[in-house]
Amino acid sequence: MKTGPWALAALLITAGTACSAGGDGSNTGITIPTGAAAGCGATAPVVQALTIEDGGARPTGGETLLARVTANDNDGDLHYYTLRLWWDAVVDGVVDTQEPYNEVYGSLSPTPCATPQATVSMSMVTTGEPPFDTLLDFGVLVYDDEGHASDDGVPYVISYKTPVAP
Repeated sequence: MKTGPWALAALLITAGTACSAGGDGSNTGITIPTGAAAGCGATAPVVQALTIEDGGARPTGGETLLARVTANDNDGDLHYYTLRLWWDAVVDGVVDTQEPYNEVYGSLSPTPCATPQATVSMSMVTTGEPPFDTLLDFGVLVYDDEGHASDDGVPYVISYKTPVAP
């Protein structure tokens, strides 16, 4: 398995703010809420859907892939979220979460415990990593404000054939 660092642009389908970070856990200067004050509950998010699609060529170079994730959380603490994405060249329905990942995080609502569903997106600019014209597994985890990982920490995985090189 091999993952590659992609330039990230965070996009949201629902209103909110987002930032991107490298897979080393570094952030871009915002303070990540710990969730300690929110006290929404102990329910972890559940990923309902993941789609990967060709985002097309960028005028400044590189191709883009768009990952879109919908998740539910019964205790409503998706007001602050973190989305992590891995890819894997071994198409077996599993991705290795010990490998580097791509990440976006942000706030969807100023009201704690009032966001039981969220759809968030990650736009990835690539110049060959992941490889072009290749069937790959993509997996995601969504973390809520309390830090609970979706689906008991097991990534939601789909297979997707990346676009042909430009």
